[in-house]
Amino acid sequence: MSDFKAALPQVIKWSTGENKYDQTGKSPISISLFVPVESAFAFAQYVLNMADDETRHKTGKIWDYSSNCEIEVQGFYINGKSCALCALTLLATWHSCTHKWKRRINTLS
Repeated sequence: MSDFKAALPQVIKWSTGENKYDQTGKSPISISLFVPVESAFAFAQYVLNMADDETRHKTGKIWDYSSNCEIEVQGFYINGKSCALCALTLLATWHSCTHKWKRRINTLS
């Protein structure tokens, strides 16, 4: 894989686990991202670039706490490269959650 060009100086690590702050049982799983300091500015710039690029915008639903319902907004997905085993583990973890998760595992672009 010598032609692989990373989007960030150091990779971001993700993990899932038990949500220790869930008191209602509605969100039993949490996801955490570890962003190396060396990649913080590049990651922030990547997010800003995605916000500026209207061709990447999609309509999605988020929870609006003020109205206590789902609303549609414009946004974008942040995708990352993963091995098949990690993707299956992540999907199995999210599938066990009571929420509907939509995630794609791709290369940052």
